[in-house]
Amino acid sequence: LFLGTFFGINLAEASWFPESLKPLLITGKLPGTSYDLQMVCAIGIGVFHICLAMVIKAVGMTKRFGFKQAISTWGWVLLIIGGLVTTALGLTRVLDANVTKWVIIGIGIISALGIYVFNTPGRNPLLNIGAGLWDTYNMATGILGDVLSYIRLYALGLAGGMLGGAFNQLGGMMLGDNPTWQWLPCILILLLGHALNLAMSCLGAFVHPLRLTFVEYFKTMLATILGYVGLALMLGLAGIGSSIGTTIAGNAAEGALKINPDKSSSYMILSAMPATQGLYGFVAFLMWPKDLATMGESGFLYFAVGIAVGLVCLFSAIRQGQVCANGIVGISQGHDVQTNTMIYAALPEFYAILALVAALMI
Repeated sequence: LFLGTFFGINLAEASWFPESLKPLLITGKLPGTSYDLQMVCAIGIGVFHICLAMVIKAVGMTKRFGFKQAISTWGWVLLIIGGLVTTALGLTRVLDANVTKWVIIGIGIISALGIYVFNTPGRNPLLNIGAGLWDTYNMATGILGDVLSYIRLYALGLAGGMLGGAFNQLGGMMLGDNPTWQWLPCILILLLGHALNLAMSCLGAFVHPLRLTFVEYFKTMLATILGYVGLALMLGLAGIGSSIGTTIAGNAAEGALKINPDKSSSYMILSAMPATQGLYGFVAFLMWPKDLATMGESGFLYFAVGIAVGLVCLFSAIRQGQVCANGIVGISQGHDVQTNTMIYAALPEFYAILALVAALMI
């Protein structure tokens, strides 16, 4: 509604739409330019969103590592947010032009010192300058691309409005000048077309903001988030594998009890063997560091290792459960295969043990 369309109808031109609400619509061009207000609004949302993420990152780094280790981050916050605020105050004539100039110069000097000279206290200044230049390249290209990504919000609203207008036009063409039976196909076109458009718009409204949140907003926290995801996957996949493996062996044991109940202790031992993989995932989960500082530095590593350990434990437990189930069936038929079954079942578990050792060594 705020973008000026409702099921393809231009609300700014609709006679039935209240005149008192039309000034609230974000339509037309930015005064003095050829840019659409909707596009400028989408970019403004992106600037605010990314600036908020930068402030949160700076505060988080200060809490985790201390202010000295966060000087460079605060320098970028001061340069970008301070520069934007000062420029806005200058353009709106709140600040005099001369005052604006000196404030921007001061912000630039202070930010440059933090970014290029004091970004890593105690290190060679030349290395600091090189690191600052590299950081400048990443920030310049990254922030520009991130902000422009928010134009997808404008494109999403524009596409929905245009598609709705196209279905209205198709319905009008079908209706003609003197409609009789044409009302039925016209109504079908409008109902099906707008239903499809609404479904696609709802999907886009979910997918695109989700992408902007996790790619642009959480870019500064991506390693931390992935680290915790790796922890969760390692614990969860290992537990799922053990539950499936013990279920496979347990089902075989239930059937074997009906044939040969005297071997219930053997069935129980073999049925419990696939449970160890879940314990391995739990042990690794307990032993891994979970503080924000470590996850921020090594989150990608923990994510990769967590997935690897979880998958190994998952398939190891399932395959071990199948081996134990076959052994249980053999024991119920009178064959003395418990020892051999335990040896065979230990083979897939061996790789889960290797995964656990590797997880504890990082």
